[in-house]
Amino acid sequence: MREEHDQKDNVIQMPGLVERLVDFGMNALKEKRLYDALTYFNQVTQLDEDHPQGRYGLVIANIELNRLEEARIQCESMLEEGLGDYYDVLKIYISLLVQLTDYERVVEILDEALPLETMPSEMAESFEELLKFAREMVEDDSSKLRQQADDHDMSVTTGDLINTIQQGNTEEQWGAIHKLSHREKSIAVEAYRELLASDGHHPVLKSYVLSTLEEMGIKEQFDVHKFGHTYQVNLADANQLFHREEGMKVVRLIRDQLEAENPSLLSLAEQLWWHYLFAIYPVPLQGSGERAWAGALHMHLEKLMNQEGMEVEDFAEIYGTGADELISCCKHIEEIELLLHHFEIHMTDE
Repeated sequence: MREEHDQKDNVIQMPGLVERLVDFGMNALKEKRLYDALTYFNQVTQLDEDHPQGRYGLVIANIELNRLEEARIQCESMLEEGLGDYYDVLKIYISLLVQLTDYERVVEILDEALPLETMPSEMAESFEELLKFAREMVEDDSSKLRQQADDHDMSVTTGDLINTIQQGNTEEQWGAIHKLSHREKSIAVEAYRELLASDGHHPVLKSYVLSTLEEMGIKEQFDVHKFGHTYQVNLADANQLFHREEGMKVVRLIRDQLEAENPSLLSLAEQLWWHYLFAIYPVPLQGSGERAWAGALHMHLEKLMNQEGMEVEDFAEIYGTGADELISCCKHIEEIELLLHHFEIHMTDE
């Protein structure tokens, strides 16, 4: 075990890789490619767990994706470890606590922070108002607030959720699909079945429905219309779902090439590959074979990282496949990346 740990520590990183990943993450945030941003900042923290920009980027990406609890945990760890600008992180942390209605924690934190002489005066004034508000909320009748919340939740009927799935925008559909999975199972399954078979709706949304059905323990067969064709999906066959069995063959080939040489690039390749398979399923993979897909993933990421020196023929030789097959697979990966990018824009802009 000691020898394995030493080998991992001795892996040589590409010069400037961390800074480059930070730049990629910041650009992805600006362009609203939020899942890409999350991936890049995760890579930064894997290479340097104390990198302030990487940790801060994770907070912002999670907030933008409405993953508030994850962002809260990241903020707490940054404050505990003294990473980044204390007051910048504190401001975001307090904002998250308010959104999560954790007013008791707001009171606890601000009671400690406000007496600090180093706090900027304009921030202190804002925090004093927040502290007053939080105290009022803590002192309010909590049982009455819970009852109001319960009443609001019950006002959203199963029929409302189905109507949102059929006619809502992408973000509304995503939320309604999740909520419907906790209602009467038979009604939810039929609503999902109708969505999957329709010639409308975003392909990624349909993949999310299939994933939801699997989580619900459904083992039935469904017709899924994607990219102009209808496919039959048997949820009882977990190994075939989302091309998991074929996907692992590709992952093993990439690991053989990158696990020792460049583990950070390997992690990116695996994430990109599973995102790709999730988006296209149940469309069959092109008949190029796992070697072509593995080489295309490697080549595509090297190009993204602006690494020069290797040509298509070099990747073809490494992975034992044809150059034309590599180019074809790489083009398809880029097309699906664009599809995922557009889906993220719909999720954040609507």
